[in-house]
Amino acid sequence: MDTQTLINGAIALVGFFGGWVLNRITNSLDRLDDDMKKMPEKYVLKDDYRSDISDIKIMLKSIYDKLDHKVDKNYHRRPSRGVESCRRKLLGG
Repeated sequence: MDTQTLINGAIALVGFFGGWVLNRITNSLDRLDDDMKKMPEKYVLKDDYRSDISDIKIMLKSIYDKLDHKVDKNYHRRPSRGVESCRRKLLGG
């Protein structure tokens, strides 16, 4: 074998492996792009989470207020401390 054939073979191998590596990188970037597009379906933004939690706290406050004003037929007493304690823990105040 002469030197030119060895050089041509080496260049061909380098070109083949270079193309293979570039193909792998391109495929990885495509998969990453697909994963990024699916992110809003799997995860929630912090602002959206806070907004939803705020809505839930408002609903719970309404429920606890109704429980505080509820009077049973047989009992006319102040609401139990358990409800008040639970409300303070949930609503932070």
